[in-house]
Amino acid sequence: MKLWERLSNSFFKLVSSQRLKTFETKRVELMLGKSLKLIENGPLNELKKYVRGKQHQSGGFMDRAGNPDLYYTLFGCYLSEALGLEEMMPGTRKYVENEISKNGLDQVHLYCAVILASKLDIRNKNVRNMLYRIREGVCAEPDRHGEFRAFMSLLYCYYYREYRSLYLLTKMPWETTGSHTAPLPVVAASALLRHSFGKPLAEDVKKLLGFYNDNGGFKATKETPEPDLLSTAVGLYALRVADYDMRTIKPDCLNFIDSLYTDGGFGSGILDRTTDIEYTFYGLLALGSLTD
Repeated sequence: MKLWERLSNSFFKLVSSQRLKTFETKRVELMLGKSLKLIENGPLNELKKYVRGKQHQSGGFMDRAGNPDLYYTLFGCYLSEALGLEEMMPGTRKYVENEISKNGLDQVHLYCAVILASKLDIRNKNVRNMLYRIREGVCAEPDRHGEFRAFMSLLYCYYYREYRSLYLLTKMPWETTGSHTAPLPVVAASALLRHSFGKPLAEDVKKLLGFYNDNGGFKATKETPEPDLLSTAVGLYALRVADYDMRTIKPDCLNFIDSLYTDGGFGSGILDRTTDIEYTFYGLLALGSLTD
């Protein structure tokens, strides 16, 4: 590596490393681990059985149609790790290695693939090519990073210690939540980014609480009639990151989350109780965000 490259890397590490440390203190893995404090042995064993049952013979985790998919595999990998199901990891690793050997991953699956590659310690030419695609996107498309993509880029920077990309990310105009029509997941992603970048979160907390239905759940939009588990999980996670005192809403939130649990898995809401691996992840994320 040339001297100027080493100096450049040292500069970006100096100015950006604290942001990754800030994110690390509230990372998803910690919240999932904390959730186990609220789960008794019976339901915990049901959860483990459920997660095992959602792994496809290929090693990937299945969507609702029973097909393995990188998106669902990311949730399954997080859950396997949190539940101590190490025996599932070799199969998952084999599936991910096979999937990343294919060309043409869309943006969502590309981010899922590189995060999985990091967690499963996959290092090969295919991974390097995917990292190059993301790195070039961060550098070359500053105006195309909304909150969701910016948050996924933050995860990429965290898992790969990409200090230069993180520095560039902090300079991008990714915030769009000035609009009152922004859905809760976008507002939550904005809060998580702002926390990592050392910005105050008082206004973010007000926005997040605007989606609370006063009965334990958060709605995707203020006009949505019913709360759902995804919105509740990311809303609670963002509030936890903001160090919001959730004692007043915790009992109702626990009741709402519990109402969506069935035989080891979680459904998305009152109107859709079909369980899947994604919403089971959100169930544990929500519980962990409420844990002291």
